[in-house]
Amino acid sequence: MNKLHLSVDPRYAFTRLGGIAWAGLATTIYATIGVVVNSAAGLAPVAMLIVATFVALTALTYTELTGLRDARGNRLVDTPGASGFARLGFDELISFVASWAVVLDLLLLTAIGAEAFSGYLLAVVSSLTDETTLMTLAGVTAIVVVGIRNARGPNLAKGIGIRLLLAADAVVLAFVGGALLVQAVQDGLPLLEFTAGVGARDVIFAATIGVVAVTGFETAAMLAGETTLPRAKRGRFLLTLGAGTLLSLVLAGALAGAHREELIDPNNVNAPVAWLAAALEPEWLSTSARIVVAVLAATTLAVATNGAMLAVARLSSSLATTRQIPSRVGRLSPKFGTPTTVIALTVVFTSVLVIALDLQTLIGLYAYGALLALTIVHASVIKLRFSQPQAERRYRIPLSVPVGNGSVPLPALVALVLAVAGWVGVLVLHDLSGFVGTLWMIGGILLYVVHRRVSDLPMRKVVVVPKTVLSRDTEHGEFGSILVPLFGRALDDDIVQTAGRLARDRALDVEDSGGAQIEAIWVFEIPMSLDLYSAVSDEKLKKARGALARAKAVGEEYEGVNVATATVRARRAGQGIVDEAKRRGVEVIVMAAEDPSRVRGGSTFGGVGDFSGRAIGPTTAYVMSHAPCRVLLTAPPMGDVGVSALDVQVMGSDTAPKA
Repeated sequence: MNKLHLSVDPRYAFTRLGGIAWAGLATTIYATIGVVVNSAAGLAPVAMLIVATFVALTALTYTELTGLRDARGNRLVDTPGASGFARLGFDELISFVASWAVVLDLLLLTAIGAEAFSGYLLAVVSSLTDETTLMTLAGVTAIVVVGIRNARGPNLAKGIGIRLLLAADAVVLAFVGGALLVQAVQDGLPLLEFTAGVGARDVIFAATIGVVAVTGFETAAMLAGETTLPRAKRGRFLLTLGAGTLLSLVLAGALAGAHREELIDPNNVNAPVAWLAAALEPEWLSTSARIVVAVLAATTLAVATNGAMLAVARLSSSLATTRQIPSRVGRLSPKFGTPTTVIALTVVFTSVLVIALDLQTLIGLYAYGALLALTIVHASVIKLRFSQPQAERRYRIPLSVPVGNGSVPLPALVALVLAVAGWVGVLVLHDLSGFVGTLWMIGGILLYVVHRRVSDLPMRKVVVVPKTVLSRDTEHGEFGSILVPLFGRALDDDIVQTAGRLARDRALDVEDSGGAQIEAIWVFEIPMSLDLYSAVSDEKLKKARGALARAKAVGEEYEGVNVATATVRARRAGQGIVDEAKRRGVEVIVMAAEDPSRVRGGSTFGGVGDFSGRAIGPTTAYVMSHAPCRVLLTAPPMGDVGVSALDVQVMGSDTAPKA
């Protein structure tokens, strides 16, 4: 069996995926360390050790689940993360519960990152730290900016920028941490102290706050497919992340606990690391360190906020394609190809959270969702040891005890117990967070059950629709309404068949019960010297009706496709096509380009002028220039003249039939 060796490689931290994952860890240190110290005081290192131990055990679980393969070497988990792991280990309903908890966490992480971002931004100028209104405005502005950036297209951090940010974080935090450690030793400040009035309840409360650290694993798992990190190395990457998290959290807790006098001011809790840096001596170093840390932390938290919103969009698309939520919720923008509805809802919801809740409540609510999702993840890895014992595991959690036909990994079992205990702790210790989290989960489960019942879908089985169904205009060419102008050529059948294939894919969407529509039209061009409703000859009408009838027969051979036919009068054929496209609100025009002209000299000598480097006719050029939607062209072979639909024989202006 090809196994991944249990080893740590620090080089994996300096990758794009490493930057995103470490941004989640930095969020824990930058945003939560003040709340942890205010609860656990001198026992903050103990609380962070509990968190770090849980995070390390979680790293082992994610590593084994990410590396699961079948006999052919194919990955068993199509969608890495809590949702995919729960689907593989249990069923679709449990997968939704895990997914819905993760959605809550990602929304909260967006809000937490934005609120902490504003705190550090204002910490650059110490006199602004008590400006609550300004802080809220800065947080909401950050969310809106990140939302706009994500709505306009994929926004995964690229190139050397994210690596430089990661390196800057490591260097600055190492320097500040080392300086604080030296100063604590010189001043006789204890790194661990049993503080009066602080008991086990306070330490547990602080530990549930610190569970934000696990966000790095979920975000990294979901975005792993968007990076160039080879699949074979992702498991080792997760182990590296776990080891770094363990060291960072314990050291951060110890130093923050030793210098906790700097965090007594409630205004300093929103930017704890900056104010810890302000404890350095002499004064010039204190001021410089505070400003540098504040700027760096604000930048890192902006990256974390961006990564969380990216993960929300990605997870929502997965939920929509598996019909765990209505597919319409996850619709993609025709222009940008992003789930703009989800992003807009995320911006609104997280902005309300920033305005209404303080940082401690947001973090407590995050712990509720994270611990619930991780309970399911750890249960999944144990269950899969029995349901799929023959699966290839590129990394296998050590210390496994054989039981029957399977085995129980003891680290995962310990993590499962810790997750359940922590979740119960949130319910007991975080009153508002437990109440709001429970309402969120109940509402989500009701949404899932009602949606599945209304759609007549099974509750526990996987239902997948094509991902392109989420877009009304995708590169794969699925369209719900198509305009097809006919010109009386042999190519007309090919054009209608092309439109039929495009429309058929849209008709496969089970939510679009009305099917897809092809609008086939025949344009009669009426000269300016005559009334627009002048009659045309019976011969031309007969040819038009024959072509339209043929188009209807060909188009409706495709399942779920309806073909509507009509004749249209216009002064110019191109103008008539564009006007009909606007009036009918179609998504695409499919038409055959006219024959390139053989007249040399272009339009100056009566030939066809050039349009964007292509020699096409005036009707096609007009449609290409003025169409309100996408235009798909099929060029006819040379010499295919056929019967022109644009030759109109006028019979009189008082006998015009109704078109």
